[in-house]
Amino acid sequence: VVRGVVESIKIITRQASLRVAEYAFHYAKTHGRKKVSAIHKANIMRKTDGLFLK
Repeated sequence: VVRGVVESIKIITRQASLRVAEYAFHYAKTHGRKKVSAIHKANIMRKTDGLFLK
Protein backbone atom coordinates (compact mmCIF):
# COMPACT_ATOMS: atom_id res chain seq x y z
CA VAL A 1 0.00 0.00 0.00
CA VAL A 2 1.33 3.38 -1.03
CA ARG A 3 -0.06 6.60 0.42
CA GLY A 4 -2.05 8.51 -2.21
CA VAL A 5 -2.45 5.49 -4.50
CA VAL A 6 -5.77 3.70 -4.99
CA GLU A 7 -6.35 0.41 -6.79
CA SER A 8 -9.78 -0.73 -7.90
CA ILE A 9 -11.13 -3.96 -9.36
CA LYS A 10 -14.20 -3.92 -11.58
CA ILE A 11 -16.08 -7.12 -12.32
CA ILE A 12 -18.35 -7.07 -15.38
CA THR A 13 -20.19 -10.11 -16.73
CA ARG A 14 -22.01 -10.53 -20.01
CA GLN A 15 -25.14 -11.63 -18.10
CA ALA A 16 -25.13 -8.56 -15.84
CA SER A 17 -24.51 -6.24 -18.81
CA LEU A 18 -27.49 -7.73 -20.65
CA ARG A 19 -29.63 -7.34 -17.54
CA VAL A 20 -28.75 -3.64 -17.28
CA ALA A 21 -29.45 -3.06 -20.99
CA GLU A 22 -32.77 -4.93 -20.91
CA TYR A 23 -33.89 -2.96 -17.86
CA ALA A 24 -32.90 0.35 -19.50
CA PHE A 25 -34.83 -0.39 -22.70
CA HIS A 26 -37.86 -1.66 -20.75
CA TYR A 27 -37.82 1.46 -18.57
CA ALA A 28 -37.51 3.74 -21.60
CA LYS A 29 -40.39 2.02 -23.39
CA THR A 30 -42.74 2.06 -20.40
CA HIS A 31 -41.96 5.71 -19.58
CA GLY A 32 -42.32 7.09 -23.12
CA ARG A 33 -38.62 7.71 -23.68
CA LYS A 34 -37.18 7.59 -27.19
CA LYS A 35 -33.49 7.19 -26.36
CA VAL A 36 -31.27 5.15 -24.07
CA SER A 37 -27.70 6.30 -23.36
CA ALA A 38 -24.77 4.12 -22.34
CA ILE A 39 -22.16 5.82 -20.19
CA HIS A 40 -18.75 4.14 -20.15
CA LYS A 41 -15.00 4.58 -19.90
CA ALA A 42 -14.05 2.07 -22.60
CA ASN A 43 -11.18 4.26 -23.80
CA ILE A 44 -9.25 3.55 -20.58
CA MET A 45 -10.98 0.41 -19.30
CA ARG A 46 -10.95 -1.59 -22.53
CA LYS A 47 -11.64 -5.04 -21.10
CA THR A 48 -14.45 -4.25 -18.65
CA ASP A 49 -16.29 -1.36 -20.27
CA GLY A 50 -15.53 -2.77 -23.71
CA LEU A 51 -17.48 -5.92 -22.78
CA PHE A 52 -20.34 -3.75 -21.50
CA LEU A 53 -20.58 -1.97 -24.88
CA LYS A 54 -20.62 -5.23 -26.85
